Amino acid sequence: MSEISIMVVDDDIYVRQALETLIRRHPHTKPYPFASNIDDALDILAKAKTFPDVIVLDIQFQGSKRTGIDGIPDFKKLSPSSKIMVSSMRRDQDMVMAAIRAGADGFVWKNESGEGIVSAVVKLAEDRFVVTKSVAEKLLGQAITLDKYVEVLKEGKQHKQLTEALRKTLYLYCICGMSAKEIAEELNISVHTVTSRIKMAYGLLEAKSRAEAFEKLIEREP
Repeated sequence: MSEISIMVVDDDIYVRQALETLIRRHPHTKPYPFASNIDDALDILAKAKTFPDVIVLDIQFQGSKRTGIDGIPDFKKLSPSSKIMVSSMRRDQDMVMAAIRAGADGFVWKNESGEGIVSAVVKLAEDRFVVTKSVAEKLLGQAITLDKYVEVLKEGKQHKQLTEALRKTLYLYCICGMSAKEIAEELNISVHTVTSRIKMAYGLLEAKSRAEAFEKLIEREP
């Protein structure tokens, strides 16, 4: 299998760093230039001589009214051969349907896909429609027809050294790039509990920073 080139379009630097590390570690993937917003990504493609096999596209961009879904037709126009996988934190069924209708080739929740997001990209490149479990459940019963095999992404692996609560909190913090407030809202806990879990996880992983904790999590994957 030739290497699959992946462009990541996400305004969170931690998400971009995390995905770049995962992409470089996978034997069949390589990073294409990344972008922090839609306009920059489209500018890169407009000047490119070669195009990415897959574009991993966030939905919401800070300071911009334009969503990733709004940009899908432009990506398809500039790079029609590229598969587009939308990656979002929001659990919104209408958003999933809108992304699919706009031309997305896959849709994953950031807090479910985890380290498996690169494997999902590989499946996408094999012309499969890739979704995480919750997205698949939301699609059940919907009036939508897909002309390809649907691949449901398995949940991320557990880190045995951490409790499930600590692992989940640290994953959202390090890999999804969420703030303590956002994590608290996602997990329905207090911000104080979030910060306490992060400190405890840092101690168990012997990490002193967000970047170091991320590396420790990544090292635990084969």
